[in-house]
Amino acid sequence: MPMPTSSIRKLKRLAAATLAIWLLPLGAHASVEDFHFDSFQAEYRITIDRDGLATLNVQETLVPVFPDFDQNRGLIRYFPSWYNRMPLETEVLSLTDENGVPRPLNVFSDSGYLAVDSVVPEGQYLYGRQSFVLSYRQQNIIGDFTDSSGYQEFYWDLNGTGWAQRFDVVGAQVVLEDKAASGLVPEASACYFGGEGDTNRCELTFTATGNSTVVSVEQNNLQPNQTVTVALAFEPGTFTVLTRNASDYLLNWLLLPLLVALLAVVALALRYNLKVLSGAPGRKVILTEYLPPKTVSLEHAAQLLSTPAALPVAVLLELAVAGKIKITEGTKSKWGKSKWAVILVSEDLSEQNQEVLKVLFGDLPRVGVTTPMPKNDSHLNKRLTAFLGSSKAAARERFYVKTSITPRVFFTLAALVLGAAGLTIALISIANRYGNGLVVTAVVIFCVLGLLGAVLVSRSPLNSDGAEARDHLKGLKVYMKLAEQHRLEFLQSPTGALVGEGGYLKLHEKLLPWAIVLGLGKTWMKELSTLYGGQNPAWLASNNHSSFYGAMNSLSSATSASFGSSTSGGGGGAGGAGGGGGGGGGGGR
Repeated sequence: MPMPTSSIRKLKRLAAATLAIWLLPLGAHASVEDFHFDSFQAEYRITIDRDGLATLNVQETLVPVFPDFDQNRGLIRYFPSWYNRMPLETEVLSLTDENGVPRPLNVFSDSGYLAVDSVVPEGQYLYGRQSFVLSYRQQNIIGDFTDSSGYQEFYWDLNGTGWAQRFDVVGAQVVLEDKAASGLVPEASACYFGGEGDTNRCELTFTATGNSTVVSVEQNNLQPNQTVTVALAFEPGTFTVLTRNASDYLLNWLLLPLLVALLAVVALALRYNLKVLSGAPGRKVILTEYLPPKTVSLEHAAQLLSTPAALPVAVLLELAVAGKIKITEGTKSKWGKSKWAVILVSEDLSEQNQEVLKVLFGDLPRVGVTTPMPKNDSHLNKRLTAFLGSSKAAARERFYVKTSITPRVFFTLAALVLGAAGLTIALISIANRYGNGLVVTAVVIFCVLGLLGAVLVSRSPLNSDGAEARDHLKGLKVYMKLAEQHRLEFLQSPTGALVGEGGYLKLHEKLLPWAIVLGLGKTWMKELSTLYGGQNPAWLASNNHSSFYGAMNSLSSATSASFGSSTSGGGGGAGGAGGGGGGGGGGGR
């Protein structure tokens, strides 16, 4: 008895089958499709859990006959990911040959289909008759058509219409157990074969054994893009069928206006960045500089270079190189750590020098008195935070363009709120299994665009003085990165400065604090260690290390512990073949 037909469902199945054909691997050469299948045999076992939900366990055996020359390396099988607006949740269990030997297996999603790809390594080929035994499990395989046909249905394509090869035999057994067997309505079930929408009938055989029923079908001589479709009818209530309608996907549709709004915000933020936050252009070409900028302090440089954590160590070294303090290393503790201290050797200190020493040590050290490096406690952290804050404010006042905070707040909040809203909706959709590949992609898009919109307006534009200072520091970094021979050549060039005896070393010493804020501390220490030739400079006293580099590494560890910084750098309604669940297609590889 044929199943009642619905024109709407026919159109949907026709569209699905057409899509299945077009979604075959576009990159495959025609030659790899030039073979045929000896047979397709499958066992479909339908079970029902305590909640009435059906699970389909499948074992397919595909037997392609490849040519005897080098053409095919394997087979690819496509399964629809959705049926009746529900995800099939296909779980691939195994892929072997007829002897149970595993075959290569790669499973991936491709445009609403699940692809099971089996291909031997490059340079190898498969010849003649081969067997691919594929086991997998699927959910949501029952359609509820009680409103149109009066039945629940297992309407399923076997091999599917998406093959470019002929099948000599297509056969299957559908095993129904317990409640599924008792709910089966054989007289309302049907079988079809042919191309999409064909109504050629094939025969179903029903065999009851105990509490189970086996439905068998076999059809010969199927041509390319033809399938066998079984439509098994069940009494209403046999299964619990999860269904969804268009309103269930409302969340997905909300993503589109959110995305448009977020794109608009990011575009406006980019325009604001380019028009308002670009700042002064600076130098067209970065020139090599061998001296630090005269009108820029270390404090300001650290802010311009975004390395304020390196400032305490750099300032100490600046005072030491200038002969204001001496850095000394005492005896090691029982844990092997060196105890470092400073000795103030000159009262000739600027107000800025005095302020820095008070910040670092809590008070101005006395001349000639050894003052240990401070412990990293809340008092020191408070002083450093205040010092760095005032230094940042001074740098912003001098080197940065004043801009209104309102556009920054607007763009930041708009981008983050829209990004978070889109991300939340996409994650809810995925969690409720309404999501598809586009929704998964939306997660990434909303994350990236939301953050991008905020980052675009976080830029602080430099004025002309700031741009000049920044480019000068870049030029100094270029010089410090040069090999020693190239530095010497530069200093002896017309654009450099001819240095006399000892001048080269003095220049390197003077640049040490700047190397710290430029993130080149370790490199510059090695350079100085070579120039000192195994000795330490007058401003550094260490008896526990054989080289300047070793002493400076120890000092770096100590100051890191104190100041928190480091000198290192940085069925029923069927009516025709095809259009059911399952099926799909595939091709040669």
